[in-house]
Amino acid sequence: MLEDPDKSALIVVVDDDEAVATVASRWLRSAGHETLVAHSGHAGQRMLQNADPDLALVDLDLGDMTGLELMRWMRQNHQGCPFVMMTASADVGDVVQAMREGAMEYMVKPVSRSQVLRVVDKALEELRSRNRDQRVLTDASISRHGLVGRSPALRRVHDQINRLAQCDVTALITGETGTGKEVVARAIHSASARRDGPFVALNCGAIVESLQESEFFGHEKGAFTGAISSRAGAFEQADGGVLFLDEVGELTPSLQVMLLRVLQERRFRRVGGNREIKTDVRILAATHRDLFELVEEGKFRQDLYYRIAVYELQLPPLAERGDDILLIARYFLEQLHKDAGAPALRLTPEAEQLLMAYPWPGNVRELRNAMEHASISATDEIRPEHLPPRIARPARARPARPASRRPDLGSEERERQAIMAAIAAANGNVSEAIRTLGIPRTTMYRKMRKFGLLSKKDSGD
Repeated sequence: MLEDPDKSALIVVVDDDEAVATVASRWLRSAGHETLVAHSGHAGQRMLQNADPDLALVDLDLGDMTGLELMRWMRQNHQGCPFVMMTASADVGDVVQAMREGAMEYMVKPVSRSQVLRVVDKALEELRSRNRDQRVLTDASISRHGLVGRSPALRRVHDQINRLAQCDVTALITGETGTGKEVVARAIHSASARRDGPFVALNCGAIVESLQESEFFGHEKGAFTGAISSRAGAFEQADGGVLFLDEVGELTPSLQVMLLRVLQERRFRRVGGNREIKTDVRILAATHRDLFELVEEGKFRQDLYYRIAVYELQLPPLAERGDDILLIARYFLEQLHKDAGAPALRLTPEAEQLLMAYPWPGNVRELRNAMEHASISATDEIRPEHLPPRIARPARARPARPASRRPDLGSEERERQAIMAAIAAANGNVSEAIRTLGIPRTTMYRKMRKFGLLSKKDSGD
């Protein structure tokens, strides 16, 4: 993998004009690179297959095949060597087709030494950048708690995960929808002394109120209609490990009381049972809501809040993580295409600028949704027209800015703008906007109500 700028590159030159191929090879060697030369498309196939070069310099017309056919053959055979195309034709259509097929650069013959070296250096630098990013992605995804990125905000999260893994306190993980709260909870569990114990996740907002107590504490046979057998609840299932309570702010008042009692006494009874069961469980809770605000409104017990928020870890929204956006996007593209055995699609600079300018109200979850959308319509590279309309269209009206900077807006204003853009792109169809944003329906309507985007008919008033 080419990363070091001081390391020479192995470059294959494929051109049926022996004089051109020989001269280009000599120029590249004079710049410190190693070269191999082929004078036909089939000879180039054999060389590319066996040599594992860093770059290929290929003529568009090879006699026995075209350079484009050679590029397609490489993709079909899962060879990841990037191409620079040379052509004697100044036809714009040929150039456009070559770039669409995946060529990194192109040159129109006749070529000069300075032109060849400049174009090759540019292609190699882009290749080195991709390889560095890929190494970062691999390191981050494997050894850094399942979280991809290298921003200061994410480094602070890693530090807090490490601290929480060294102790056994109850913790509250907060952050917007889609920021990765369960991923963080699993990371804490995996790095802690409870790693060999179970990890049980329970979404408090997705349980029917009448079944909440049974889901948490289990039930005995005949405890209620339909209880045809005894069943262990989440606390028993998680014994010796971690119980992750997602959307803990959605707990009913009665269950808040029961949960407080279990946290205090470390014992509980199944629904319909008389036997007290001891529990050894670490609670990690999560919410996208402001629990302290719910306490002040009387909707969440203050004593329970202090029990579960012994330590609070707040996850940054994706919009505040800078260049992590592009690292994560490339990571998702790599994952999406790994099973197919083909090189991942690459993002054009224009597409990258749009990703950096978008406010990401759905955070990492929405970014994955966007990359899945783009990968369906793109063939070799992702351009602006391959991105979801809510990302491509609204951003075109915004002035360009450096990729590492973010708009000076509060998170609520970013959310409001992105939700309005998604609804507009869906021609007012809220269900379609929900699908494209990748957020739960209840969250969407709650945010719409908060931002005054619901009509009386929609809000039920």
